[in-house]
Amino acid sequence: MALKKWSFHYPVSGKMNLDAFLSTHYATLNYLLEKEEGNFAAVTKDGWELGRKAGARFFIRFSDDIKKYGKDLNGLAKVLNAAYQSLSGKKFDKVAVEEGVIVFEDYKCPICGDYVMPEEFKENGRVCIAIDGIFVEMCSLAGFNAESWETKCRAAGDECCRHELKITAKK
Repeated sequence: MALKKWSFHYPVSGKMNLDAFLSTHYATLNYLLEKEEGNFAAVTKDGWELGRKAGARFFIRFSDDIKKYGKDLNGLAKVLNAAYQSLSGKKFDKVAVEEGVIVFEDYKCPICGDYVMPEEFKENGRVCIAIDGIFVEMCSLAGFNAESWETKCRAAGDECCRHELKITAKK
C-alpha cells in the first residue's frame, strides 16, 4: 500500500517550515504557561485543543488516504504516520497496533527535542500533545470517535515521545 506524499501547505505561505512551526509552538506553550499561571496540566489540555483545531487542515490533506486506507487500525496508523511526517519532517520510529490501540513512538522527536521543560512540570508536562489533538480531529472527520494522548514525552525526561490512539466507536 503506497500513500501519497504530501507536505503541509498553507494557501499563502507554501511548504510548512519546521523551524517556523517550532518557534510558534514554543511561544504558544510559554504564553499558555503564563496564562494558566504555571498550571502545566491546563497548558497540556489547551495544547491538545490547539492540535484538534489544526486537525481539520490535516484531514483535508489526507482525506482520500483516510477513506482508502483508514478502514482498519494498521491502515489508519500509516495515514497518521504520514500526517506526522508532513508536520515534523520524519516518521515515527515505531508504529504498532497493541490490543486495539495504535502506539506511535518517536525517540528523536523534532517537536520537543530542543524544549527545556522546567523541573516542576516534568511529571505532567506533555510538549507534543498537539499531535494527539490533530489525530483525534482527523479520526473524527473520518467518522470515528477516538481518544489519543501523549503518555511519554522526551521533554519531560522520558526515553521517547509516545502517543496512544484508540478508536472508541464508528460514527
